[in-house]
Amino acid sequence: MERWQAWTLAALTVVFMSVLAAGEEHARRLASADAAAAIRYAQTHPEAAGLNGTTGGTPENESAQTPSDASSGPMNASTTTVASLNNPAPGSVASWLASRASAEGRVRIVLLGSSSIAGQGATPGHGWADLFLKDLDSAHILASAMRLGMVAAGSGVINGEVTAAIRAKPDLVVIETGAAADWAQNVPVTTSLANLDYIASRLSQALPDARIVWLPTPPIANETAVNGSGLTYKAYLDAEARHARSQGWTYLDLHAAVLAQLQAQGLTVNAILADAYHLNDDGMAMWAKTFETAISEGASG
Repeated sequence: MERWQAWTLAALTVVFMSVLAAGEEHARRLASADAAAAIRYAQTHPEAAGLNGTTGGTPENESAQTPSDASSGPMNASTTTVASLNNPAPGSVASWLASRASAEGRVRIVLLGSSSIAGQGATPGHGWADLFLKDLDSAHILASAMRLGMVAAGSGVINGEVTAAIRAKPDLVVIETGAAADWAQNVPVTTSLANLDYIASRLSQALPDARIVWLPTPPIANETAVNGSGLTYKAYLDAEARHARSQGWTYLDLHAAVLAQLQAQGLTVNAILADAYHLNDDGMAMWAKTFETAISEGASG
């Protein structure tokens, strides 16, 4: 009898541990999309760049701890956003959106990208996409929006977000490149750029009348840390910015603009971060303002 009880206890323990492990894995997948999908794309599509992606852990000198001075955020980060959308420069993306909304009654927008677009790190309703859509409404530009989290370009190809974006038939597609995920996972820069090219080709062919705007991913806590390939996050951002401009894409370097604003205010990047990789409410407001200013003051599609 004792032997039967011991066997039963052991079996139940195995079942419990299996269920617990499965639950933890499910929670991890719900909390953030699988950035390693970008690596799998590179491994299964070597023709895209001639190199396979490599796996790796956390970049050297990097951690996911909350920044120590995150409480000293920038003041009045979003005080001029609506005004810029209300008074867009001729030929700007915002001017085109206003005209389109006036003619069609509503514009369709797809926001495709990282956890930043999902608002991770901010309190509910204070993500930069939330603020942007609210400011569009305040500027009387009626819009319906779809948010798709692709994390990195390669995962967007594999997981179907690009196809979903095309099926939505949007007037405007805003894409965050996912450079931070590629950097953290040691995906070769050439592979990252090849994935962006693939997305650009699919969107331009399927949506010839849509405006497509490219954005970098936001600042992170330690931008001088190197990954397993010996590259900094900035190296990825610089490469994609050069590439986007060489291709004639509308690439808005919000990352550089936000860092410049912080420097002008005498603040460090930690002032706008909820943790090592995600913007807090102040950071989201600053990112939204910078984006709205860029599309209103001459960024043409």
